[in-house]
Amino acid sequence: MRGDSLKERLLRVATIKDVVAAYVPLQRSGAGYVGLCPFHADKHPSLHVHPGKQFFKCFACGEGGDLFAFVQKIEGCSFTEAMGKLAKRYSIDSREWTVDNYAGKKKRTAGKGTDGKGTTGKGIDGKETAGKGTAGKKTTGEGTAGFPDRATNENSDDQLSVVHSQLSIRTIGAANRLFASLLQPYVPEDEALRETYRLFGVGIAPPEVPADYRKMRSRLIFPIRDEKGGLVAFAARRRTDGEEGAKYVNSPASPVYSKNRVLYALDRAGEAIRERRFVFVTEGYKDALAMHAAGFTNTVALCGVAFTTGHIRLLAGYTQRIVLLLDADGAGEASMEKIVAMLSCGTDPEGERLEPACLFEVSRMQLPYGEDPDSLLHGAGLVSFRRQITASLHLALLETYEHRLLRQIAKTVSDLSLCLSCEDRISLLSLLAKQKSRLSRVTVRLGRNVVV
Repeated sequence: MRGDSLKERLLRVATIKDVVAAYVPLQRSGAGYVGLCPFHADKHPSLHVHPGKQFFKCFACGEGGDLFAFVQKIEGCSFTEAMGKLAKRYSIDSREWTVDNYAGKKKRTAGKGTDGKGTTGKGIDGKETAGKGTAGKKTTGEGTAGFPDRATNENSDDQLSVVHSQLSIRTIGAANRLFASLLQPYVPEDEALRETYRLFGVGIAPPEVPADYRKMRSRLIFPIRDEKGGLVAFAARRRTDGEEGAKYVNSPASPVYSKNRVLYALDRAGEAIRERRFVFVTEGYKDALAMHAAGFTNTVALCGVAFTTGHIRLLAGYTQRIVLLLDADGAGEASMEKIVAMLSCGTDPEGERLEPACLFEVSRMQLPYGEDPDSLLHGAGLVSFRRQITASLHLALLETYEHRLLRQIAKTVSDLSLCLSCEDRISLLSLLAKQKSRLSRVTVRLGRNVVV
């Protein structure tokens, strides 16, 4: 209606379930829904969504509120910005629906407290609006930060928690941007890497930095962004192996950053992953940058060897095929074995069954022992590196196809053993012969010379 505010209009078309589900996979639970909370390292669904009450609550970290509070928290934006994002999502022209009322007219109504005195507060656009006082005291509706006042909101404790979290997110974001602005240019020795390092904002921290970044001073800095491009953290590497201290110093976990829910370079790799229908997963920042420099822009990095449920859910939004390219050493090989076994069985790291949307076909690439993409690029040169990666990828996909054929043969044999009809048995035997013929050709191409 024409007299409605934008907030009222949004509440008629948007639901808490649809808003949360756009960010978090939800499962039905009684009268509501549950999912993994995006605001902490959640291993078991602790985020509860109540459609009837239009409210969400995490019983692990305490976050909660309405649909506007959820968008504010997860997007790191103000109340006004959250309404703008929702208006865009639901195709509402926010220019026609002002915060206070239609057409931007100032709305002022007289309210009376118990002593007969009117009260006013300020809306999120800074205009005065009327409220109702009690005992002659002023009360506010929505403050300048866009959160309901404790005196007028029945969920005041939850809203206060959201306010504190929001302030924390804004503070971290501002500090990260300041630190990034202080970075000095870094020019890699290998010319093939220079443009990529520049695009990713890699630089050197100066000797004097803000206190929160003191451990990163004078180090090589890799800015870490979430999938939307938001600057959430940094990784600081020793510039030479002879320097003292840990090889890497990383930003601590925060309301905007958990390495279990962030994949390095995903903000730049997302489009290429969708186009090529698979993703390279590497072990570290420099490996991902080497792959991007060579044209393999569908590459992300784990920032370690741990592959988590959060990473699975992230990648499920882009592709159903993963090609592992971890370091060719003991730790990397063991990690690839574990990841392949886990995803092949359709389970997460905790052994829980994955939903169909998170099932992957996984391959693993083999590099010369002791090598990783970064070292291989430096040692072989860009042209040779591209050839080696392409050849290794071809072999990895062939091996995956081989495993798929073996599973198909096993299933056909099982079906054959249960089949009594002569016609059906002839059909299955014909299918089995074709599958074995394909398997023989694949194994020969892989150099195994195995004929089944």
